[in-house]
Order: sequence, then C-alpha cells, then structure tokens
Amino acid sequence: RREEQEEETGEAEESKDSKKAPKTFLPKDIQPGEELTPDMSAYEMLHTFRTRASCLSFDMLADRLGPRSGYPVTAYLVAGTQAQQGKKNSLIVVKASNLNPPKPGDEEEKSDEEDEDEEETGDKEVLKTAEIYHAGAVNRVRICPHVTDTRTFVASWSEKGKVHIWDIAPQLTAIETEQESKDVQKIKPFY
Repeated sequence: RREEQEEETGEAEESKDSKKAPKTFLPKDIQPGEELTPDMSAYEMLHTFRTRASCLSFDMLADRLGPRSGYPVTAYLVAGTQAQQGKKNSLIVVKASNLNPPKPGDEEEKSDEEDEDEEETGDKEVLKTAEIYHAGAVNRVRICPHVTDTRTFVASWSEKGKVHIWDIAPQLTAIETEQESKDVQKIKPFY
C-alpha cells in the first residue's frame, strides 16, 4: 500500500514539474548582443514609431470620429520630449492612422520588397505630426478631457518646475488638413 502511495505522489510531482510557471524576465538575464523581441500573441495591436528625442510622457486624445468598431484604427496623441539640449524640446501632436492588427507571420522582419507592397496597397500606417516648442524637457503631459470644437487644452509640466496650458486646436487642424509642418512652431502657451 505504501509503495502505491509513493508511486502516485511521484507521478503528481512529475506532472507539477512539467507544468512550469512562466519565468519572469529580469534585465540582468540579457546576454551581450541579445535583442528583445515582443511576443505578438500578447497584443491585439502593436505599432512603434520614433521621434527626434525620447518621449517619456504621452496622453491619448479623444477624437471626434464617433463610435466605430473594426480596423483600420486612427489614434490621436500628444507627447512631450526630453532632449539632451533644453532648447530642442517640444510637444508633439500626433495622428496615427491606418493602424491594423499584425497579420499572421508579421513576427519576422519585413523585407524592403514587402514594405513597398504595403505602400502600394495602402496597408502602411500613416503618421502625421505637428510640434510646438517647449522650454525645457517635458516631465508630464495631460490632455484636458473637456474638448470643444474650437479649443483642445493640454497641460505640460516642465523640468523647470513650471506648468503650462496649451491650446493645440491649430495643430490638430493642421494634421487633419494635410498642412503638417516639419518645423517646430514657437507659440505662447495659453497659460
């Protein structure tokens, strides 16, 4: 009888070992030359884009496109840069459109030929931006949820300890009407 119980417990312990818990990632586990890649099965949608300087704070803007479901998706956001040189910081108003979930097999790197195919078929995401000069790095940026037809307020907290309020309605109009500018606009904050 005792032997039977030991055999059963041994089998149970083996089955517990075969069902190992997911391992938590620790930064110290990275080997030299190793590159981290996302597990695309964890995301419904994942897109990346780059700005001139790092943006450690951003906020999503409620759009006026109305209720919708399905893809492609359009998203509006505002980000604040943290450039090494204080005079090169800005608030970036972004419109990201034609965002689709990854297609099966999108986990591998795309070739230049596949990128050209996407551009021809219109599957490529579109990113439009308008920038506003910001004195000092942006530690925090938040969009006022009370948006009107004529005003869209954004608050930014500078590394200099100052809080500014901006009306980004002109920048939103510019990216909607294809008048986006590569230049950083110097405008005064609303407050």
